[in-house]
Amino acid sequence: MDRYGSIYLITNTVTKEQYVGQTRQKKAINRWKSHIKKEKPLPKEKKEKVKIDPIVARMNAAKLKWKPVYCPQIQCSFLSRKFAAEYLGVLKTSISNAIKQKGMVANMYTMESVV
Repeated sequence: MDRYGSIYLITNTVTKEQYVGQTRQKKAINRWKSHIKKEKPLPKEKKEKVKIDPIVARMNAAKLKWKPVYCPQIQCSFLSRKFAAEYLGVLKTSISNAIKQKGMVANMYTMESVV
């Protein structure tokens, strides 16, 4: 009768995890040696997660994503310069320039950054 292979059990002495393997090689130790050659670095310690209030998390995400602007002439706030530009029918850069230079957009609207 031909030998088909071996089933072996390896125990990690650090984490106490066990690995069951199967090989067709004549000696299971040869298979284990091939695992050792591909040695991976130990995982970094996991940092303890700090729980953040979901509402605060959403507000922080919105602050990163959106740069709101306000137009006092039409008393309207926009989530971003892009939306203000689309509404007023101008380029986004003209909104940015009006905010930076305290100028006007389309000679009609002043824009302010909302902090």
